[in-house]
Amino acid sequence: MVKKKRAALNDIVVQCEGRGKICTLRARPFLIRCCKSVLCMSVAGYLLLASLALFLGIARSVTFFSECKNTRLMSEIREMRDFVSSQEEYITRLFSDDDCRRSMYGAVAVSDEVRQVGVGGPATDDDIESVFATRHEIELRRLAERVDKLLRQYDFHDYSLTDFSGYLKDKKYRMDHVPSIAPINGWLLSGFGVRTHPIFHEARMHEGVDIANFEGTPIRASAAGVAKTGRSETYGNYVFLDHGNEFTTIYAHMRATGVIDGRYVKRGEIIGYVGSTGLSTGPHLHYEVRKYRHPIDPETYILPNDFIVD
Repeated sequence: MVKKKRAALNDIVVQCEGRGKICTLRARPFLIRCCKSVLCMSVAGYLLLASLALFLGIARSVTFFSECKNTRLMSEIREMRDFVSSQEEYITRLFSDDDCRRSMYGAVAVSDEVRQVGVGGPATDDDIESVFATRHEIELRRLAERVDKLLRQYDFHDYSLTDFSGYLKDKKYRMDHVPSIAPINGWLLSGFGVRTHPIFHEARMHEGVDIANFEGTPIRASAAGVAKTGRSETYGNYVFLDHGNEFTTIYAHMRATGVIDGRYVKRGEIIGYVGSTGLSTGPHLHYEVRKYRHPIDPETYILPNDFIVD
């Protein structure tokens, strides 16, 4: 059996049992330093390799999770892109429907350029940093711009609907106050224009139409307006309607009026009854339509019975 002992810093003593011999080996300091250096380098290399292996393992894990995250992110971006595309198609259909409605009711059309509701302004820090943005960041920024435009378009569509609704209300108000129906049904005795007067037997301008029917037949307002009642030698009992625009109408020779002065009446509401008061030869209604105070042919403002006015 061989035992080794360190005798001194540079001595190695070897004693062989059984033979009584002791050998002393002297190592040079340079060799010892070399051995130490090699040993230290070996340990350092081992640690370096271990660290490198650990780093590569972590890097692989990070790469794997990063790829998974990127895959999930791209999937979400695709879903968002599909949703935004569907909303863009929907807003396009809404604009098309709005065009049809406006064309149908004679409203002013809205141009495609206005519906783009574009915005502008100076470049921002985001625009400058976009040069260094990643692919995902660029895609998300484009989606955000499309969503922002969609929101502006939806807001504009709401405004367009409100504007169109106001237009329809105004149009309905104007239509309600324009003569459009016959005050009574009956027999047309005399039309608008020059005629031989049935009482004076001379050519005179007839500023309305005469419609005969049984005495007491209800007379209805041909349009909405404010009523004024009266009696004269020519018209007998009459109702004058001011329709709040350029139109006025007169209903004459009534047996009795059915409204009071200053009352607002709707189209089709009863305002009196057929009679033969004033200059009249029998029960009938004398009906006049005036535009800017000038008499016009009432027949041009009587729509067919199957035409819906309300």
